[in-house]
Amino acid sequence: MEVPFPTAVRQAWTRLDWSKAETLTGGLINRTWLVPSVGAARPVVVQRLSDIFDPRIHGNIEAVTRALEAAKVSTPTLVRTDGGALCVELAQGTFRALTKVEGRCASALSGPAAARSAASLLARFHGALEGLEHDFVGMRGGVHDTARHLETLATAVTEGASHLLYNEVAALQTSILEGVQRLPAVSVDAAIVGHGDPKAGNIIVDEEGTNAVAFIDLDTVGPIALAHELGDALRSWCNAAGEDHPNPEIDERAHAAAVQGYFEGWRGPLDRTRRAQVSEALLVGLPWICLELSARFAADALNERYFGWDEAAFPTRGAHNLWRARGQLALAESALRCEPRRRSHIELAATSDV
Repeated sequence: MEVPFPTAVRQAWTRLDWSKAETLTGGLINRTWLVPSVGAARPVVVQRLSDIFDPRIHGNIEAVTRALEAAKVSTPTLVRTDGGALCVELAQGTFRALTKVEGRCASALSGPAAARSAASLLARFHGALEGLEHDFVGMRGGVHDTARHLETLATAVTEGASHLLYNEVAALQTSILEGVQRLPAVSVDAAIVGHGDPKAGNIIVDEEGTNAVAFIDLDTVGPIALAHELGDALRSWCNAAGEDHPNPEIDERAHAAAVQGYFEGWRGPLDRTRRAQVSEALLVGLPWICLELSARFAADALNERYFGWDEAAFPTRGAHNLWRARGQLALAESALRCEPRRRSHIELAATSDV
């Protein structure tokens, strides 16, 4: 079967052997291939960018990866075209090439050691980008606008009374709002330049799966509230059951290891203010992100137009998203139940190197 690369893409990177391209699976948004280089050079990762992203984000990626390389933090980097462009924009889509980081993608982290390593890497990622002067453009807005997501859910419930899943989603909405009312607001003062989607699936690990090597899929890099960044990371790293489990629980051993790893990995000492911001972000961010994502899944259980779904396992898109919404709500409730122990993990880690 012929590899689906337009002629303009093949001509943009003439040093690649397009006839030997290999499709890489696992990504949910961008289409990805591994393409060998002509001669002894290493293969290159080629992607067709999802239409949800603005091609201008490649300037953001270039600025961030330069800073990471300067700080000796491993990262994939953009491979410019023969003509020096960061990507190729065509009617068929936007294509780019990236260096390949050795290791394998982690669909999930394998336990406390892996969580600690991933958190340490994320701290070094953040530290390398602290003070980065760059005008981030083309970024998707409102990704973590929780109020807007709750409004979307409210509208879906108001307008979706005829949907077969209405009663179940309406009950979920009540539980989500009860959870939200228990949490303090996320501080936007503690903003950083972050990855934007630091889930396990966006981490390259070594073959043993215990050491995090690099973060990939840098389409979302840019300014973000620290609580959103760390909450999203912990949501992924501390849920061994995965997003499609109906009753997930926070893995407290992975949580303790992750917060320890983050404080250990930060480049240089944290002053008192920053240490307090990190501690609060770690504590509050996890349940906030879980509730936010539960609201998004619940809304799409009625709207059925945004999230993908597993047709082999669920009869409808709505059924799969209802399942996901329940799972994220359960994870938020687990995080709230074990909050005293999570707080002690954070306090211990925050003071261990003072």
